[in-house]
Amino acid sequence: SPILIPSYEHLDERWQQMILSTLKADFNFGQFLQAENLPASLFIIKQALNDGHCHDGDSMSIMGFFLFRIFAAMCGLRAKQSLQGSLFMDEKQYTTFEVGFQVLQNLTEKSAQEVYSLFLEKRAVKQGLV
Repeated sequence: SPILIPSYEHLDERWQQMILSTLKADFNFGQFLQAENLPASLFIIKQALNDGHCHDGDSMSIMGFFLFRIFAAMCGLRAKQSLQGSLFMDEKQYTTFEVGFQVLQNLTEKSAQEVYSLFLEKRAVKQGLV
């Protein structure tokens, strides 16, 4: 079979596994930011990320790559409208994104329920509800 992505083929198996595990994490970050998800959706991420780490300490690398993938995808929204940078990821959008980004980093050490509760708390503070 032909190699579709030669650069992937040349990666160490450890990094290939990291990429695959982040792609398997079926998660709608936009829904998360709008508090439309359940803690179970975070458990799916946690499980997919745990499946991908082969060595101690890899969980932060996997999480970082996972969050980068989400950020890059969100920056690409509205890309058909302009090639002059991201029309979607402006300061207001980034402020919202940043809350979710910071909270998800806790998935490596906390339960899905704890992380979800932390997100709701931080979001309420950002909205001036607390």
